[in-house]
Amino acid sequence: MWSNIINVFTISIDLILLFILFTLPAKKAEKNKSLILLLNALLIHLLAEQLLIKSLISVYSFSIITVSMVVIYGPALYSYTRNLYGLKTKGMGYHIFFYELILVIIWYTNLKTDYVFPQWAYSLYYTSILIIYFLFSLSVIKNNKKELNKNNSWSISLGIGFGILVLLQIMEALWINFDKVSAVETAYLFTMLQNVSCCVFMLMAIKQIVTNPQLFSGVQLRILNSYKTGINTQELNLILEFVKTKKAYKDSKLNRYIISDATGLNTNLISKIINSAFGKNLNVWINDFRIDEAKILLKETSLSIKEIYFEVGFNSKSAFNNSFKKKVGQTPSEYRLSLD
Repeated sequence: MWSNIINVFTISIDLILLFILFTLPAKKAEKNKSLILLLNALLIHLLAEQLLIKSLISVYSFSIITVSMVVIYGPALYSYTRNLYGLKTKGMGYHIFFYELILVIIWYTNLKTDYVFPQWAYSLYYTSILIIYFLFSLSVIKNNKKELNKNNSWSISLGIGFGILVLLQIMEALWINFDKVSAVETAYLFTMLQNVSCCVFMLMAIKQIVTNPQLFSGVQLRILNSYKTGINTQELNLILEFVKTKKAYKDSKLNRYIISDATGLNTNLISKIINSAFGKNLNVWINDFRIDEAKILLKETSLSIKEIYFEVGFNSKSAFNNSFKKKVGQTPSEYRLSLD
């Protein structure tokens, strides 16, 4: 019964993971390497569980495979979280290499010498790595909440999903060390629990991949991208709806973070969309709307220059004059006089 239940969840998760890996961008340079590594490590872990359940590998072989994957989870999750918020991620590969090298030394010592590492030390090693990097990842999420804004729900889901995985790993390590049941029975029990939580988490991941593909790479998904220009018109329309139609440009404090709050788009993606669509940086693009509005007010009202630049979203006369002259070729005063 246990085997059948575990098989169902394992196969389901494998299919979900394969779907995710397939739908990530086709170009190698566009793939999020940390995410790919994280998903592949989880996939190998699940396949090892499948082999153990079918008695195709020994418990010891299963332990070698799964623990080597578990020590990847922490650095890969931390690297992906930093990448998600636009932070530097260099050097994570060295971390993984170092932790795997220590595992090789442990296994070599067990095989070639009479000394055997105690289970508690072994468990402490991989659970500590998982916990430390998980806490690092939470720290990144906590300190950079404003960066993703509404898309922060994904990073929260990520934290909860891997938080459950960390908890299960700790429980498994404690369970084995206190010899409550045999190693095989322990593996069966926690494999099922891990697969249930992973299945739910991966379903949430697929939802995010469909709705917010920018969180997983710098481009749209291969199966969703139908625009030769590389610009997602739906996302562009979200920005235009807020900034232009709702006249958010009148807010002198308008920036990419406020736009992100209103649209749910990543701040870096917003800048890239505007650059690609209009060949301008975000500030210049916003000021263009303000100047167009100012031209109408200069022509149709008797408001003073000061009243107009405050009305359209500028907070200083010099900034208004400079932007206006660059776009129109005249100062606001000159433009008004030319209308007479």
